[in-house]
Amino acid sequence: MNVSLYQEAPRLKPLALAVMLAMSQVTMEVAQAETVVQVKESLDDCSTSDTAEVNGGKECTDKDVTDKDVTSNEVLPVIGSETTVIQGRDLSTEDVYLRDISNVHATRENIENYKGTSVGDLFKGLNGVYTGEARNSGALDPNIRGIQGTGRVPVLVDGTEQSTTIWLGPGGISNRSYVDPNLVGGITAEKGPSFEGPSGIGGAVRIRTLEPGDIIQPGKTWGIELKTETATNTVAERDGANGWYGQDYRDVKANGVPIIGTGGDYGGIVAPLGGGVTLVPESGSDHQGFNGEDYAWRLAVAAEQEHFDLIGVHSYRRSGNYFAGENGADAYRTEDWIEAMQKAKSQGAGNSSEYNDYLANLFRPGQEVLNTHSEMTSTLLKGRLELPHNQELSLSWMNTEQIYGESNVSIRMIAHDPKNMIDMDGTGDMAYQYNNPPSEVDQDTWNLGYSWNPDNPLIDLKVGAWATQSFSVRHQNGGFQYQPMETDRNYNNYLWCSVYQSAWPEQAAMYENHCRILHNPDTNPYEHDPDYRDESIDGTLVDASRQEWNHDRYGLNVRNRFQLSPDFALTLSADAQHEELDGWDASEAHLSKNPFVWGNSHMGPRAGTRREYNAAMQMEWFPTDTVMITGGLKWSRYWSFDDGLDEHRRNQHRGWAKEYEVAYAQIPYGLYLSEEQTAQLNAYLARAREISGARASGTLTDEQRAFAAESNAWLAELTGGNFAVTKELQAANEDLVFYGASSYGKVPTVEIGGATYLGGGLIGGHNASSRGLTAAIVDYADGDFRGMRDRNPFYNGTLDINETVTTADGKELPKYLAGFNAYNAETGERLGTTSFVGNDRVENPEKYKDIDIVYGPATISHVTRVLDDSEQWSRPQKRRNEAWAPMLGITWFMTPHNRVYARYSEYVRFPSLWEDTQSAVGYGSYTTGTDVSGYSIEPERTRNIELGYVQDLTPWLSNVRMADVRLNYYRNRIENYIDRNVDYQVLQFDEKRTEGIELQARVDTGRYFAGLGATYRLNNDLCDADYAATLDPYNQGQYAACVDGGFPLTFTRTSTQPELSINLDGGMRLMGDRLELGGRVTYHSSAENEDEQQWIDEHYLYTGYLNEAYNLESVLVYDAYATYEINNVFKLNAGVNNITDEYYLDPLTRTLLPAPGRTFKLGLTARF
Repeated sequence: MNVSLYQEAPRLKPLALAVMLAMSQVTMEVAQAETVVQVKESLDDCSTSDTAEVNGGKECTDKDVTDKDVTSNEVLPVIGSETTVIQGRDLSTEDVYLRDISNVHATRENIENYKGTSVGDLFKGLNGVYTGEARNSGALDPNIRGIQGTGRVPVLVDGTEQSTTIWLGPGGISNRSYVDPNLVGGITAEKGPSFEGPSGIGGAVRIRTLEPGDIIQPGKTWGIELKTETATNTVAERDGANGWYGQDYRDVKANGVPIIGTGGDYGGIVAPLGGGVTLVPESGSDHQGFNGEDYAWRLAVAAEQEHFDLIGVHSYRRSGNYFAGENGADAYRTEDWIEAMQKAKSQGAGNSSEYNDYLANLFRPGQEVLNTHSEMTSTLLKGRLELPHNQELSLSWMNTEQIYGESNVSIRMIAHDPKNMIDMDGTGDMAYQYNNPPSEVDQDTWNLGYSWNPDNPLIDLKVGAWATQSFSVRHQNGGFQYQPMETDRNYNNYLWCSVYQSAWPEQAAMYENHCRILHNPDTNPYEHDPDYRDESIDGTLVDASRQEWNHDRYGLNVRNRFQLSPDFALTLSADAQHEELDGWDASEAHLSKNPFVWGNSHMGPRAGTRREYNAAMQMEWFPTDTVMITGGLKWSRYWSFDDGLDEHRRNQHRGWAKEYEVAYAQIPYGLYLSEEQTAQLNAYLARAREISGARASGTLTDEQRAFAAESNAWLAELTGGNFAVTKELQAANEDLVFYGASSYGKVPTVEIGGATYLGGGLIGGHNASSRGLTAAIVDYADGDFRGMRDRNPFYNGTLDINETVTTADGKELPKYLAGFNAYNAETGERLGTTSFVGNDRVENPEKYKDIDIVYGPATISHVTRVLDDSEQWSRPQKRRNEAWAPMLGITWFMTPHNRVYARYSEYVRFPSLWEDTQSAVGYGSYTTGTDVSGYSIEPERTRNIELGYVQDLTPWLSNVRMADVRLNYYRNRIENYIDRNVDYQVLQFDEKRTEGIELQARVDTGRYFAGLGATYRLNNDLCDADYAATLDPYNQGQYAACVDGGFPLTFTRTSTQPELSINLDGGMRLMGDRLELGGRVTYHSSAENEDEQQWIDEHYLYTGYLNEAYNLESVLVYDAYATYEINNVFKLNAGVNNITDEYYLDPLTRTLLPAPGRTFKLGLTARF
């Protein structure tokens, strides 16, 4: 800005004053051809976005102040503002260039001009800020610089934290913050931790709701605003099968055909395709134009009086299922997609983009995308009261009720069955889509604030109390959404044999068995009944997938700023948060016992209590005119308790005992034996049964004991101590040959190149699945994989998987065989993993026609020990921890128009309530009841470095209101990163690493304006050498210690942002600023995980599972808007999103739902 700021009797040095005023977000109006500054006064009644959380969320708008013209050398008061106005333009984004922390801002006007179809569209245009599951959650799940998850990037609405974690079954978890876009007055996203208010290790998203100043016209003390809008590209959702609940399934028909209730652990229903559970998607060409299926309205009433202001807002929005775009879909479909998907399903692994490759066949371009509808009703009440002596009291309440469609993360699986295909008017195969019951959310938010700011440099006090209470219902626990309480077997057989056999004669053969059972009098006592119906059976349809969650948060905070000297200020703050979580799942009613639901009942419906306390100090010091130093120190403490597990253990509920705990890992391997060693092995085995029988009969001789001891010593020398007998079993069976591992005189062996290899397996351990002599036994530490690399003989130098031996006839063969690998039986060449070779033989039979294949032993497994009775019902303990975190920054103001800064900050995140209430088992151990509840989780600690350069370009550009450039480099290291392993167990990884470069720029000439944002990702790795050694136990170079994105099945592998993201916006103001035209271009580069692609290509362990990190194509989307002020009352808004009607996927997509196609919007606002 072409403005100089001075002070007559400086409390701060002249340049320091300018800096402090800038960092306080000076609000001014600059006339186009004048150097007059209009300063907004009377700002004691409001606060900046950084401090709003401690005074009830009251933030400054242009109505909070009165205008006063002053010349450039007048004394300027210390002021602050959230919303800045220059010639009618909202300049809240000033904060982006004034603060020494990278941040982006979206104003109310920007949000409403580019309002999208989904809640996740709120982040479009905020460069470097993304949301997970943008089209499938009805909520925000912020991702900043590749950091995502509960507590890592909190969403703060008027200072209250809005966040809950939901369970997606085998697909994992998702963090969700429910926000109504119609109530948003501004969004600021901080890219990194901050001590200036509640924050996270990845930053924070601060959302301001509407204020009276957003509604009341200038010069008035009250106002009413009615805002209406509608959009195209939607169609009304259909109820489908949702009306079947409560009915007996034998009374329900779909498309005129009776449905069948299936039995067993996987019991659901069988219904004709397109009959309700699945539906035929509508075509966008049949629903063009404004059809009234997407509309919204908002009524706001506000008043501003001398000592108080009030606002009340009621908002409603309804949007049907949207239609996908039509252009650019070729990258998401293939001609042989059905065969490819069936093949991928049978093999369990394949190309990481395989599901993308058929997306446009499942969700065809221009067709309806089911389960994308939403309906939202919100009410907001806010009030502020001025008290004597510069005190203020504020209070707000907000309620949001939301009903939204939601698809399962495994929705792609419908494409595996060719019977799900239909012909759409001769246009080719298309899949039916599942029509799921809608999810629901009911959320209340309360906020109470108090502030006191007398004429005293030592008092600037703000105190706040808040609460959020959230109740939600979802239908994704892995169980069936439509399930009978009981099934009538003979009635079902009757339908299979008659109705269904007649309806689908091409499948008659598969129904023959039902007919045989039906007509067998020994198995069907109801043959005389024409309907074969047993009325004693309860066939009521229930929702076995239902989840209910109550998640409440309560918070207190206090902050005071002390201006101790002209050059030094100190801020002290403290806050506390109490959190309660209580989940219920249909599996608790024993509606189903399939493993997916069993896992959810033990891992999904968490119940617990958590409390966290924080205290911080932050200082600002100007040692010279051009240098500012900031520093701070934060202390944090927390505790949590698993109320759900405690209740189960206290009442000794079935299935909740601590039956086992992980004791060690076994790593079977094959070992080359020379002819002499083979002969010696056989000599020992020849007497194994004899000695075992003698001990059993009590007739064991000293000679036999000596022979057994000799065999055991020989085995230890042969294997270097890495043999497959636990220490416990060695002590118990030292008088048996090979410690009893060969009681019957046999052990597994294979032959390669004429040589004998001793096979591997485990002896000892309740879940041992194989028997052999060669396996490394690695003890566990603390129930996780820490120390695996040091204790694994294939990593610590004891054994070398690449070592070879030369046989007597000159052949070079491997000395060791790795588990889960296949070998050439003649040459000993390793051909690949067992899975890879098995699939490759089917695809390329000629390649293997002259090769005999030998398979190595099984791979690594985790062995447990049985707990005694005294341990099985042990109650969980309260978890506690505390930590300190520092922050230090330095800024050099090179001139009044540019500066550089460096910032180092640490931040600590304690485990979330979800992570600390891990319940009783890891998912992969559901058959064993393995206990992991005692696993200790340490706090995550981030060490963040940010370097920045900011330049004001106005001195070199004439007739420009503003022109700024900001360049940032960031480097983030997060120790003890919390995620999950391949057994779906929450544990910690050594380090998460992110690194990148960010660019932001803007220019505004008054008539024309433009902005540019770019983010380039240099690095996003997850590192853990021990975990890599667990996935690759034979040190074959499969998994590096640091991998791109994350290891298999971790959540972080699906939270990697695109390598390059660019946002470009611009526009012009015409007709005396009454008409504004604008447009935006959003680009995301393709997202491909090369590390994961190699894992999948080679069929490494644990690839090809749910929660894949999909390869996403690049995205280029254009949006535009126009606003026209008809008069002082009416304003017309129009816009179009996705102008080119692109078919694309949003970044960080986990559920493969294409984004909306071209959508026209039209709105009318009336302000009185």
